[in-house]
Amino acid sequence: MSSASVTDLVIAPLAVGAVLGFAAGAAVSLAVGGVLTSVGTALERRHAQWEAEKCAEAVWEAAAGHVVGRNARIELARTALGSVAGPGPILPRPLVLGKQSLEELHAWCARADAALDAAEACLSGVAVRRAAALLRTAPDGGAAVSAVQVWADRMAQADRPPERRAAATVEGTAASRSTAADLAREVAGAERVLGRLPETATADERADVVVAAARVAAARSVIEARNRMDDLRDREQLLRKRCSRRLDDSNAASVFLQALAHLDDEAAVPVREALHEVAAGRRPLDAGLRSQARHGAEVVRDAAERRLLRETLLGSLRGLGYEVTEGLRTLTPERGQLVAARSGWREHEVRLTVDHENGELRALVVRTGGDRSLDAARADVEREEEWCTSLLALHQQLVEQGVEIEVTSLTEPGARPMPAVGLRNESDPAAVREQERRWNR
Repeated sequence: MSSASVTDLVIAPLAVGAVLGFAAGAAVSLAVGGVLTSVGTALERRHAQWEAEKCAEAVWEAAAGHVVGRNARIELARTALGSVAGPGPILPRPLVLGKQSLEELHAWCARADAALDAAEACLSGVAVRRAAALLRTAPDGGAAVSAVQVWADRMAQADRPPERRAAATVEGTAASRSTAADLAREVAGAERVLGRLPETATADERADVVVAAARVAAARSVIEARNRMDDLRDREQLLRKRCSRRLDDSNAASVFLQALAHLDDEAAVPVREALHEVAAGRRPLDAGLRSQARHGAEVVRDAAERRLLRETLLGSLRGLGYEVTEGLRTLTPERGQLVAARSGWREHEVRLTVDHENGELRALVVRTGGDRSLDAARADVEREEEWCTSLLALHQQLVEQGVEIEVTSLTEPGARPMPAVGLRNESDPAAVREQERRWNR
């Protein structure tokens, strides 16, 4: 086996869930993207286990996706209900994913669906009543006014079902009965268009389509009405595309908000505030904000992976009978070191350096005291052999905890003199780095 080793590390997505909660871990995976593919490449040697892990990850990602999708609809519906007169349906607060079970997520989605159905039915009803108010109610006194003015005059009273409405009139005394019927059909078509507009359309967006519908109702000939209906349908399609993009942005923002909820950093506050605006449909998710949000999600993932690896190493080493000291020194924010030794070891210890940036774990048995006699050399080999046995068990425990490993460098016990570590070097980071460089050649 080895007295010195370098091991590549890949942490499976579900392993991060062990730190944040599987629901939150799945949300982070969705926010960062591409995790399953990268892990799959590293795990292809364990195909059966990878298939099981992939299926489990897919289940959690699907559940997280259902939650964030409903969160987005809740935010957009709440914004749309703000323009409706009177009290509206009560919507739940968006759910923050953490350590919920799959059953809890499914139950919350069912409750959210009921509330969203009520909210969207309310918004749809308001849209239908407003369309009828515009297209079937003549302006007071029959005065010639613009469609925008008609819309403004009828908006408030259309929010409640009208008791009576005047019959629509067709201008032009020379129009034939068939022409009147054709015009009426076009007006009815315009009304149907207004009634099926997306519930999340803003007042300004809806007004643009309403103006086009009013022009259909004001047409003096069938040809004119049909031409205006074509324009109305084009505007409807453009509006649907805008609403679809808004929903996509809201979904993406909701995913990022789930990940950034676990980021305790003042710099993330404005990013979260901007994402809330996107989720509510009040601003688009531009490339700059998306990049900032993705970076924050990666920070959350990396922090969770570091915490998981640290906790796994500490627990495993202590379970193998080692006394472990952590935080003795930190080389950089991406590299930390653990020092492990058995109770009977007076002149030896194991230095484990975790390089998160490169995904490596380097382990080295070192001498901390004594001399260079023959007896000391034999003791060195004995300690290295003890560590080799422990290293096999450590690797197995890491794999069981979701950390995939690949040993890339080994040094057999006794193959070279054991490095001696003097305390005088501990306060000199440059000397320590140089010594480590020589050890790992």
